[in-house]
Amino acid sequence: MKIGITNDHRGLILKQSLTNFLKKEGYNIIDYGTNTDDPVDYPDYACKLGNAINNKEVDLGIAICGTGIGMDICLNKIKNIRSAKVNNKEEAYLSRFHNDANILTLSSKVPSMEALEIAQTFLSSNFSNEPRHKNRIEKISEIENYIYIRKNVKMLYDVCERHRNKDIVKVQDLSMEAAIIISVVLYKRMYDNILDYNATRELRKLLDENNIEKVITYFKEFSSDIYVIGGIEVNKLSLINNTYGYDILFNGKTIVENASLSRAYIVLYNYCKAISEIRKFYFENKDYYIKNKIDITDMIELYIL
Repeated sequence: MKIGITNDHRGLILKQSLTNFLKKEGYNIIDYGTNTDDPVDYPDYACKLGNAINNKEVDLGIAICGTGIGMDICLNKIKNIRSAKVNNKEEAYLSRFHNDANILTLSSKVPSMEALEIAQTFLSSNFSNEPRHKNRIEKISEIENYIYIRKNVKMLYDVCERHRNKDIVKVQDLSMEAAIIISVVLYKRMYDNILDYNATRELRKLLDENNIEKVITYFKEFSSDIYVIGGIEVNKLSLINNTYGYDILFNGKTIVENASLSRAYIVLYNYCKAISEIRKFYFENKDYYIKNKIDITDMIELYIL
């Protein structure tokens, strides 16, 4: 197994001890750290190790600085890196078993023998692969999702999303201007928090009391061309009843299926809020979007679906 190790000036002595010990244990050690005690900046050396993991130059990594905190913060900024700053063998084991950590971060103040035991535990432990832990790791990966633009063989531009380590083409064959606009919309969708917690809490209370009349008043803040209740209309959020519960659709695409009445109204409210937001965004620069052949309905679908 190839192990990358990095350090700043304060982690030099512990790095040397760990390197000697791990080599005797049969590990192939690749050094990405500084080898003098001259002051250096730990982000530079954290990035070297993080990139080595992503480039598959090494299987796992160990990072050392004064407290371990600086290295840990830097490493966890790097996509696909799960760095764990641990203090004992149990935490080292759990960081692998539960969190699939790929870098162990240590404080240079940890005594050498203790650090050796922590490192050995970390490197000899494996991820559990249990569904509950895999699901949590996938949710971490979702935080790392990003949007990017690429030129295609037609010399036009595609807007893509990196989602759970897969590349998904969202819209293709655009001009550069249109691709930039679509990217902005997708970024808004990714980072905007459309959930109104206060309204959601009040709606849930009213729905528990079966006070539908009061619930309906919450929707008066939205334009009537955004939603319809009890039917299906083009370019509107449509809440309908079926045999098993309630569905919410938009232009034939399902947003929620077989939901309880309470959940259906809460989702409808928050999606109405989302559409109101993106409509405002669109009409602030409507002429520019029309010039680039971007329709309001297309923008809404990209934002909410």
